[in-house]
Amino acid sequence: MNRRQTLLSAAALVLGNAFAPKDAGAQSLSATEARSIAKDATIYGVPMLENYRIMYSYFVNRDDDEEKAVTRIEEPQPVCK
Repeated sequence: MNRRQTLLSAAALVLGNAFAPKDAGAQSLSATEARSIAKDATIYGVPMLENYRIMYSYFVNRDDDEEKAVTRIEEPQPVCK
């Protein structure tokens, strides 16, 4: 399983548990309802996860080739001396 599949699986578990009804045993979904929910979760979830993955590689992960974070902050120079 690659990194993208792992992130998608984790997001599906988190979102599934966050929005699950308290009495989950009392409800049952048809196959078409479950497919519709999964499609909506994919449409809205994948772009969000991809955005976080790219932001992580740009600004957090120092070992990544795409890292764009400022590594050294210089003191501002005075305008007048």
